[in-house]
Amino acid sequence: MNFKRTAATFILFATLTFGATTTFAEETTTYHIVTNQHELIHNLAEQGHLTIAEHFDVVGSYVIEMTDTQKKNLSTHFPEARIHPEQIHSISADRVPGNLTQIQTAASFTSPYTGRGVKVGVLDSGIDTEHRDLKVVGGVCTYDSFCSAGVPYDDDEGHGTHVAGIIAALANGTGVVGVAPNVELYSIKALSEFGSGTTTSIVRGIEWAIQNDLDILNLSITSDENEPAIANALKVAYDKGMILVGAAGNKGVAETSTVTYPAKYDTVIAVGAVTSKNTKLLESSVGPEVEFTAPGEQILSTYPMEWDFTDDKADGYTMMSGTSMAAPHVTGLLALYKERFPDLTNKELRTLLVGTVTDLGTAGRDRLYGHGLISYKKVLPGYLELTTTVSKSQLTVTSKEPARLTSITIGSTKYPISNGKSIVYGVKGNYSVAAEWNKDGKTIREMIPVSLTEPDYKDVRGDSWYARHIGFLHYKDQIEGFLDGTFRPQAEITRAQAITLIARAKGLDGAQRKTEFPDVNPASFASGYIQSAVEAGITGGYTDGTFRPDKLVTRAEMAILVQRAFSLPTPTTANPFTDVTSGMASYNAIRAIVAKNVTTGFSDKTFRPYQPMTRSEYAAFLARVQQ
Repeated sequence: MNFKRTAATFILFATLTFGATTTFAEETTTYHIVTNQHELIHNLAEQGHLTIAEHFDVVGSYVIEMTDTQKKNLSTHFPEARIHPEQIHSISADRVPGNLTQIQTAASFTSPYTGRGVKVGVLDSGIDTEHRDLKVVGGVCTYDSFCSAGVPYDDDEGHGTHVAGIIAALANGTGVVGVAPNVELYSIKALSEFGSGTTTSIVRGIEWAIQNDLDILNLSITSDENEPAIANALKVAYDKGMILVGAAGNKGVAETSTVTYPAKYDTVIAVGAVTSKNTKLLESSVGPEVEFTAPGEQILSTYPMEWDFTDDKADGYTMMSGTSMAAPHVTGLLALYKERFPDLTNKELRTLLVGTVTDLGTAGRDRLYGHGLISYKKVLPGYLELTTTVSKSQLTVTSKEPARLTSITIGSTKYPISNGKSIVYGVKGNYSVAAEWNKDGKTIREMIPVSLTEPDYKDVRGDSWYARHIGFLHYKDQIEGFLDGTFRPQAEITRAQAITLIARAKGLDGAQRKTEFPDVNPASFASGYIQSAVEAGITGGYTDGTFRPDKLVTRAEMAILVQRAFSLPTPTTANPFTDVTSGMASYNAIRAIVAKNVTTGFSDKTFRPYQPMTRSEYAAFLARVQQ
């Protein structure tokens, strides 16, 4: 970072009496400085008066090596600078072991939300990257002297792995399941194998979280010291939209606040712990800073196998107690809500959480339980209640307050809403439905993960433009794939196939039988549909008496079939295509299907009437005309 030099700055330097001889004779101490006087700090360093050990560009603070004399002079002449010595931070003094206290965060309560796509960091002793029940997508070690061999942010103490499991243990049929098992989990190893870290390692970890755009940072660490460098780093993170969750501490009850830092900062959600009976955990700190409480007594969670010897079962799981275990419950819960309401700010999500609590102790917020015990709520005060139902290839989204629902979107496709209900079709796959609705004049976007289990075609993806049309026809039992599990969307369609699909859509009799055409085998899958369509006036044969069932259908012929089958009126609007003329037999039919929004043609203003139809195009035509 470059800083402009000014004469005024050098005049200020002349007023500082650093006393070089005495300074070099004194021992130096590591301090953290939070100041806006960046030019001053760098100039003093260049002149040999200070030693900058590290500069945090993102959060704007410094690690400085100074003697007592230097610190005194700097404090005297620049009282605005917040100067604090390097501190040692420890994990909460958690007890072992106990039972996991359940809250409403099991899949049966939180489905379909799992924290998918939410980036969660655990700033702790690291996370066991080889644990079978955890998936760590990345991380960093910020405590240089204690980085693990191999993966630097691996856990060599155990605490961070236990915290991570409460948040994100996988739903993989083994061990335990975390509150939000599908979050993107990041390990920020800022503590040593002895369970302690420094101011520098903590600030580095926070800065890394900012630089990597994490959504939520869990801080199950405690300190008695109010450190400006950490407070500043957390404020920068919070101002950038990060959600910060901290363990309130395990110092018990006193007349004054016993909440520890960093949870004590107002940027951090301070979480206290309760027992399995929803009473305050004896050790849990109290004070006005406590915002919420969560389970913290004897919580079973993941643990590094090599350290798992406290419960006489070396299985990679153990029980621990304390506010360190309570905080990740809140982190996981917030990840669920962040997935559900991705546009809500950290402050709005913090407020939302108040609507989830069960009030404990004194009515309202109190110093023992904060607002109360958190739990997942499908229906939140003031929020719109939406329900989703899946039947075959059809998804229905319904609002209990129709006037508030404004849009339903999947990908780039918006779906119509009628009386608070929207119906969507698709093929097998996982989808994310975006529902927009009004809350106090603000538009809320709620993401709803849904899964369709049919139809399952190997060659049709859920995001293909024609997938929803195939889904519609499948739901109506009007279309099928091939025996090999494919749909063959780019295959061209024959007259026999085309008439079969239209006849099914019209509910015509498809019983196999003899037809009036010598080239239609009575045993053909299409024989009954062809005869019924002829009788209904939808199609006919050729002048030579044949039907030619294997002949490919053109786009113009398809337009004629659709107009006849669905009795579409001929519009008075002008012909929009450059390659369609009034002398063509399909002229009126093409205009009719355009007026019905069955097609808009191609971007070059052509219809390409003599181009053979593909199965995907045919599916789109047939689905659109029926909707």
